[in-house]
Amino acid sequence: MMHLAEYRSRAARLADFLPWVALIGEGVVLNKDGSFQRTARFRGPDLDKRRAGRAGCRRRPPQ
Repeated sequence: MMHLAEYRSRAARLADFLPWVALIGEGVVLNKDGSFQRTARFRGPDLDKRRAGRAGCRRRPPQ
């Protein structure tokens, strides 16, 4: 793990708690411990645009 604390004299910030060092490629992140992280993008349905009565409901199958 990279110890960056010796180069800083400021209080801890958000970057000190995150495991990321750099963005290597599209969707590939280099972590501080030398490991790589692969990220995928997913966009689900927009639940705010659904009608209130239909939220979470599915259509009944025909009988």
